[in-house]
Parts: sequence; C-alpha cells; structure tokens
Amino acid sequence: MLKPRKRLVKTQLKEDQFVLMTAKAEAWFELHRMKVLYGIVAVVVAVGLGLAINWSRTTAAKNATFDEMLARDAYARADFDSALIRADAILDDYSGTSSAAVALMLKGRIFEQRAQFDEAVKAFEAVIDDYSGEDYLAFGAYYALGTIAAGKSEFEKAAEYYEKAASKYSKHFNAPAALLEAGKAFDKANKSPQAKSMYRKILSDYSKSRAADAARDNLAKLEFMP
Repeated sequence: MLKPRKRLVKTQLKEDQFVLMTAKAEAWFELHRMKVLYGIVAVVVAVGLGLAINWSRTTAAKNATFDEMLARDAYARADFDSALIRADAILDDYSGTSSAAVALMLKGRIFEQRAQFDEAVKAFEAVIDDYSGEDYLAFGAYYALGTIAAGKSEFEKAAEYYEKAASKYSKHFNAPAALLEAGKAFDKANKSPQAKSMYRKILSDYSKSRAADAARDNLAKLEFMP
C-alpha cells in the first residue's frame, strides 16, 4: 500500500522557492559572468570620470576666481597693462565663465579710459553677445556703449543703448538712470516724443527712484516748449 504524500507547509514552500530562485540566479550569473563584470567596471569608470570632471570644474572655477581677483586688483591700482595681461589670460583659460565676462568688462573699461573706443566697443559687445545672462555686467556693457556713443555725439544711437539696458534688465538698480540718460540723448537728437516716453516710463515704473525728480523736470520743460 502506497504511503500518503506529505503535505508541505507554507514555510517549506517558501524555502523551496527561495532555493530554486537562488539556484536560477547562480546559473544566470555563471552564464553571464563576463557581461556582469564588464557592466560593473563600466559603472565604476563612469562614476570615477564624473567625479574627476566635477573636481576639474571646481578647481577651474576656483582658479578663475583667483585670477579675476588679481585682474581686478591691478585695475584698481591703475596698473592697466597688468590688468589687460591677466584679463587675456582669463579669456584664454576660462572662456565661458563669469570670470571671462568680468575680464571683457575690464578690457572695455581700460580701452575706454585710454580713448581706444573701437577696442572698447568690441569688448562691451562681446559681453552682450556672449554673456547676456550676466545681468549686472551686460547692463554695464549697454550703458558703457551708450556713454561712448554720446561722447561721439551719436545721440540717437546712445539713447538706443541706454534704453536697451533699461528694458532688458529692468530690475537693475540703475535702470531708471539708464532711462534718464536715454531721455536726455533723445532730446539732444531732437527726438522729443521718444524723450518724453523715457521720462514718463521713469515716473510710472520708478516713481521713487532718484531719477524721478529729474525726469519730472525734464518732461515739464519738453511739455511747455514752444
């Protein structure tokens, strides 16, 4: 007579399933051993490369900041030759960084003070073209271009630069001053409607700024001109 089959309890079933899954995993690993090892190596290399790149970028950023500090110091001491050399080195070694934008601004300021206006314009335009996201510097570049144009009596051109500075970077603390300069330049270019528009914008958008009083006075003069 056949002996009745033993009934497996749930615990035994789980243990058997675990043993079966473990055996299958070991078999799969044996079959794909090299692929798994290559995969692990690839992950380790990728992580290591990522860390190396991040370290390199961090080091480059620190070096760029240090070189920028030296360039600023030379400029502050009016050692313009040294400032230019350091600025060019930053542009060569750290292109695309905020320090490179500062280097271009320093070059522009130096050329402007030396009355090398063509070179100054190139530097300021490079800031606008390549570093428009650097709000403070880009605003300064537009403003500087306006000042250079006004110095050449190119008043309408100057007004357009000032207006762009204020419109593109409306939250800049000097935006109302830029609008005021734009109004003055339009007035000198005999563009009274545009000048009035600049003054009115100051009174509507920057009524509490220092430029508001001057804008109000200038607008009153234009309104009552014969």
